[in-house]
Amino acid sequence: MSGASIPQKLKVRIGGILGSWYSVRIKGSDLLYRIHKDEDEDDFKELKINPGEQQWRDFRKALDDIGIWQWKEEYPNPGEADSTQWFVELEWDGRTIKSSGDSNFPIADGNPENEAEMSPTFDRFLDAVRKLIGDLEFR
Repeated sequence: MSGASIPQKLKVRIGGILGSWYSVRIKGSDLLYRIHKDEDEDDFKELKINPGEQQWRDFRKALDDIGIWQWKEEYPNPGEADSTQWFVELEWDGRTIKSSGDSNFPIADGNPENEAEMSPTFDRFLDAVRKLIGDLEFR
């Protein structure tokens, strides 16, 4: 791939304590997309995805637009029992972010929302991931 840059590192994971887990990670210029439909780590479906240059450019723009580089390292659980856990690790053109949360999500300025509902900023992040992987399920 010649025109658009791609991340040197990309790992994203999201799921509930009782339910499905979704993950995307970069391997070379491909993405490995994985769905775990239950708690058994060995029971999963994996697909290899090769995004085009425009998809990578759109993804990077979306990340910059939502201010992902300002996200905090941890967004701890605000006392919710039914939790959604997420993790993102990204290194791209000298910028890095490693962030995770447990039923808590970043808002536009990178601060925690402190509510179990996903913030509009985090929804935009998930939309960007879905577009990068060809609109596959990722929630």
